[in-house]
Amino acid sequence: MVQAELTQRRRLLRAHASTEAAPAFASRRGPLFTLSAAAPLEKPSVVQIVLKRPLALLSLLPNELTVFIAGGVAGAIAKTTTAPLDRVRGWRT
Repeated sequence: MVQAELTQRRRLLRAHASTEAAPAFASRRGPLFTLSAAAPLEKPSVVQIVLKRPLALLSLLPNELTVFIAGGVAGAIAKTTTAPLDRVRGWRT
């Protein structure tokens, strides 16, 4: 930034600090954000969670069952990707 602009910002911050609490980040347009009381968040239902993220259903299952399902999916993907390579190897012999 240009030195004059930095000096001007410092003056603005000093002026704010002398009159009232200065915002953390001030500019010529005012503070970048202000804090206000937030509305209490509603807890989403299970249906809403599942519609947004279908894999969230796995969190409702016991851990052992989740690991078993993950192993089955990994095995199916591994067999699917290596089967064409086994066929090519059979043709070469």
